[in-house]
Amino acid sequence: MDPEEYIAFAESIKLVYISVAKQILEDTGIKKGFALDLSSGPGYLGFEIIKMTELNMVFMDLNQSLLKSMNKIDNQLFREAFSSVAADAHSLPFKDNEFDLIVSRGAFHFWKNEIIVFSEIYRTLKPGGQAYIGGGFGRYLNDIDRKACGSAWQKQWVGKERELTEFKMRIKRFSPEYSDEISSRTGLVKKAYIKDLPGIWLHLCKRTA
Repeated sequence: MDPEEYIAFAESIKLVYISVAKQILEDTGIKKGFALDLSSGPGYLGFEIIKMTELNMVFMDLNQSLLKSMNKIDNQLFREAFSSVAADAHSLPFKDNEFDLIVSRGAFHFWKNEIIVFSEIYRTLKPGGQAYIGGGFGRYLNDIDRKACGSAWQKQWVGKERELTEFKMRIKRFSPEYSDEISSRTGLVKKAYIKDLPGIWLHLCKRTA
């Protein structure tokens, strides 16, 4: 998906990012410190979180064109609260114990090796830090908006039946049992496994020292 297409789709479901941001902040209780929007694209989720908190946000994506598209969305008032870096989720260019919160929406099904990525999340979280990884619409959409966003989500897959099948298979793979495996292999503690059609969320944390 090219940047223009991505932004057009993201704008059509913008209420989703507000809903998910509220859910993340309610579930984690983190509103200060340093956060990472992992595989962020142009940063729709991260910017909604910035608007609601005092967090400083790093946006990271492998696609530099998507990061450059940040100037096309409403972020001008938050220039001092964020930075961006182009990098691979499998090798985060950050020091150990750096972030209070790591979030990622709509990206984990693109990761080639989830265990490596979740291990990097563990490494870069501070002790007691939390991660909220997955996809879905969040619990703060009313029925009318949920239906409209669902239609927009379905529309993006028109003519992409193979990609949609692969997406559904990856979502199915992220079962509660697999989330337990992620936890056991990376050291992350699973706080919650949340079904949120058309996706799921993993709410994880790093034990305090």
